[in-house]
Amino acid sequence: MKKILAIFLALLLMVGTLTAFAEGSLYTPGIYTGKGAGIGEVTVTVTVDENSITDVQIDVSNETPEIGGAHADEYKAAILAAQGAEIDSISGATATSNAVITAVQSALDQAQGKAETANAVTAVEGNQADVIVVGAGGAGLAAAISAANQGVSVIILESQESAGGTAKISAVHYSVINPEWDNVPGQRNEELEERLKAFPTYDPADFGEYADVLVTLQEQVKEYLASDDTTDFDTVERMLIEHYVNVILTPGPDRDGVEAHAFLNLTRPAYENTMDVYNFLLDSGVTFEDKPFDIRSLTPNGEGVGFTNAMVENAVSKGVRIDYNTTATSLIVENGKAVGVIAQDKDGNEVTYTANNGVILATGGFGSNPEMIAKYDNRYAITEDTPSSEGKGATGLGILMAQAIGADTVDMQFIQVFPFPALEDFALVPSIMTASAAKMTVNAASQRIADDSQLGPYDAVTLAARQEEGQFYYLVGDAESAERWQGGMAPKKSVFIADTLEEVAEMAGLDPAALRETVDKFNSYVDAGFDPDFGRTNFAGKIETAPFAIVKYANKVQQTMGGLVIDENAHVLDTNGQVINGLYAAGEVTGGLEGADRVHGDNYAEIFYYGKVAGENAAAAK
Repeated sequence: MKKILAIFLALLLMVGTLTAFAEGSLYTPGIYTGKGAGIGEVTVTVTVDENSITDVQIDVSNETPEIGGAHADEYKAAILAAQGAEIDSISGATATSNAVITAVQSALDQAQGKAETANAVTAVEGNQADVIVVGAGGAGLAAAISAANQGVSVIILESQESAGGTAKISAVHYSVINPEWDNVPGQRNEELEERLKAFPTYDPADFGEYADVLVTLQEQVKEYLASDDTTDFDTVERMLIEHYVNVILTPGPDRDGVEAHAFLNLTRPAYENTMDVYNFLLDSGVTFEDKPFDIRSLTPNGEGVGFTNAMVENAVSKGVRIDYNTTATSLIVENGKAVGVIAQDKDGNEVTYTANNGVILATGGFGSNPEMIAKYDNRYAITEDTPSSEGKGATGLGILMAQAIGADTVDMQFIQVFPFPALEDFALVPSIMTASAAKMTVNAASQRIADDSQLGPYDAVTLAARQEEGQFYYLVGDAESAERWQGGMAPKKSVFIADTLEEVAEMAGLDPAALRETVDKFNSYVDAGFDPDFGRTNFAGKIETAPFAIVKYANKVQQTMGGLVIDENAHVLDTNGQVINGLYAAGEVTGGLEGADRVHGDNYAEIFYYGKVAGENAAAAK
């Protein structure tokens, strides 16, 4: 009887649906425009009659020309064929594809009488809100969503034409400790055991305020290794100690012997709450790839853009207003409390924003401010000419604004550099792949400078090149390397290929005779299986088969470690260690978490955690 009733009800529903479609039309005829956030802002204009899309105009002029910006016609054809936004992403142009899909859906929602989400729910009028967030990168978006979740009104000021900041252009990973994932039998292996055996050899005396953490970890490791447990092993203590080793002990102090900081009162809560933040990100629309990047780092679908686009959409759906092309210039302070921001709009007009409860600085670091980089660097040969791979908005404005009202800073001299092809900008991951195709590296004098089997961001060649003029060095290979570099792995302006070693040396600006001498010596080391100069034992073969190839490389600013001093509640502290009432900060604008060289994955655990905390506390004005 129940089954018959269910079928009857389904038939009634079907009849009702058919009647509704017969009586009405799908769209209100007209022209509608939607927008989406890709690398820049994407605009899609659709023309509809009562039941179909008749025309599509797509503006992708703000996208990378040879990537997303090259596919406007393909997007148009796909939308017309699908008669909707359900189109496939174009390989290699995920960010633009997602932006086009978002923009089309927005336009069609309008055509169907559905108000745009932002207009339907926004609680912001004028330039006054409960919380003002400066910066729409990872930390700023987390802060805005977190504050909006508390039911308050939020405005984000973003200096660029689109949201995302440096996070959008990064190969982002998020470190999370999940006991449920680790508690799966069969994950224990020899590699894990070897890594764990290192911890009992560490001396707590070398670990400063982390000494007790190390002692706890050592007991955990000894107990695990002595057991028959076949699951994985990961704890907050392990993450903390690995972080300390990587960002304090390994890079060492600055030129004056001053150590960097990774304040335990800041790192511990961020790592203890990674699962809470993970769930917050899921609720914010972020999705992750199934396979972890490493022991605990997850990659969002779409990498950096996958984080930021999802969070922008979620923020807007909660009523957050984002004012683009709006650059904050100073903080407004009344009776010792930060109560607003002075900014400039895209036309240079001064605009005042007022915060009822609090102001959150999430402006990123200062990697794209050459003057600040040159002023503060006290480790390497970084000058105003050293290029940056950070977002255009990473100019240090948040730090400067806060300093102007008495805020304290820490670790400003610690600046991370990363190897990139020297003659044009290029993505992080392909840069690593390019380096892996090299057989040897030399400096401008055609001399090797380190064990050139190590070509990663923190490895021997990169470290040694920090002492070279301009931080330039050259990857050298033969036919095998040339084939990989010609295949598009390296940017063409930085690649030199010729039939003889002498020719390619001249093309790259190196002394041919000196390079020949170095290559001959290197080849003899390959034959011997050992490099007496730098101890290299892992070789990729001799350099002997034409054509020969060289890629000019340079260290570029990847991230600034220093910034504003905050407490566990994301309050900004002044130079006396006191809270600046009403002012909060999160992300790369802060210092004292990442030591001298950040750990990829750990940094986003901190960015999103303190973004979330700042949003919650600013919303509550506490």
